[in-house]
Amino acid sequence: MIPASKQHKRTKPLSIIVIHSTESDKASGTISWFENPKNPTAAHYVVAQDGTQHTLCSVNQVLAHCKGYNEISCGIEMVGHASQSSWPDAQVSTVSFICAQILYALGLPASADTIRMHSQCGPDGHSLTGHTDPGAGFPYDKFIQDTAELLASMVAS
Repeated sequence: MIPASKQHKRTKPLSIIVIHSTESDKASGTISWFENPKNPTAAHYVVAQDGTQHTLCSVNQVLAHCKGYNEISCGIEMVGHASQSSWPDAQVSTVSFICAQILYALGLPASADTIRMHSQCGPDGHSLTGHTDPGAGFPYDKFIQDTAELLASMVAS
């Protein structure tokens, strides 16, 4: 779990999910890094390449994961690298399911306004700090479409 010193209660509505890449190959290393109180950054979820979901903190808490967006967003870290040419289907499916669950709870649609890649978080949809994750190999358009379909099935049931 994320140390209490690295989180605080959300005071603005959660309205954006930010997708990151860990720039590492193992979930365990990323989780240890986020749990370290000396490291200022963290994420709400880490998703391994095999699709295993690690929930580190409630989305009702604010964590430092995306400069300028922390107060209104939650972060999902995908184990892997922005330089990858593709992402494992199991991993992408898990992230889609997490997003759909969050959006369903919030009553928000799955769209480019509510789900952003870290590289899109800045003025005019560009990164504030030069981040490129999760990279060109991430199937963003298909991901948004698949998440929207999953969300629609949740709403219908």
